[in-house]
Parts: sequence; C-alpha cells; structure tokens
Amino acid sequence: MSLVKQCLSNLDQKVETLRGEGARHTESRHRLTPQLPTPMCTVEQYNTFDTSLSNDPKTKESIIQAFITCGGDSVVEFTGRALRKIFSEELATKFSLRGQKGNIDFSATNTWNVLKDAVLLVRKLNATEKSIEKAVSEWFRHSNERLQKKIKKSSGAQNATTPASHDL
Repeated sequence: MSLVKQCLSNLDQKVETLRGEGARHTESRHRLTPQLPTPMCTVEQYNTFDTSLSNDPKTKESIIQAFITCGGDSVVEFTGRALRKIFSEELATKFSLRGQKGNIDFSATNTWNVLKDAVLLVRKLNATEKSIEKAVSEWFRHSNERLQKKIKKSSGAQNATTPASHDL
C-alpha cells in the first residue's frame, strides 16, 4: 500500500512541476503556437527528435503543449491524434510499447514520457498510466493495418488517374 501511495505522490509532484513550468512559460506559450515536427519517416529522424526532448526543457514543454492542442475526447483519441503528429505510418510499424517482436521499445523513449505527461495533464480525460499504455500499445499494434490501407488507397488513386490500356 505504501508503494502505491509513493507512486501517487511522485505523480502528483510531476504534475505540479509541469504546472509550475507552464506558469513560468505562459507568456512565451501565447506568443508562439506549439509546433510538432511533421510526421517522421526514419528512425534516425525520430532519434534526433527524441534526444532533443531530454536536452532542452523548453522543447519538452513546447511538445507537451503541442500534444495538448491536438485534442481528443478520450485517452485513445487524444493519444492517436498526438502519435500521428510524430510518426509516419511506415515508422510506426517499427515500434511497440514495450519492444515486442523485435520492435523499438517506445516506453524507453523521452517521447513516451512527454506524451504520458501531456495526457495526464488533460483532466477531462480521466487518464491513468494503464489507460495510456493500452491506447499507445493498440495504436502501434494497428500501425501495419493503417499502412496497408494507406498503400491501397494511394494505389487505387493512381489507378484512377492512369488511363486504361484499352483507352490508348
């Protein structure tokens, strides 16, 4: 029971720290709309982005705010909208929450911590770490299906614009 209380206390401290940082940066937040990078396509691009989150507290705060502006009515929707801003479908297929099946372990990244903090800051979502983990895990699990759908859609669009051989 004391372990649970300690975990809750640690989470409360993290939330209060983030709120304090947010209050100090209110002016800069109103001047600049938080910007997320375009969805990254390579592991190298992602690693550069992820490293920047640990090296620069301002970047971390900016990304938290950008995630929050993504919106969403549930943990699943919020998480999906945020992850789509970071990962291309191709890159997402190389990740899983815990690195299962030879994928990259997303839970070991700075982005995971920043995303988790952002979701927990949105009180209306009533998020828990478990609900965030489930949403992220499912999002990565379905990334290959989304990629196949995207490929099928783009090849269907190309076929529609390419004249049939009997028309030539």
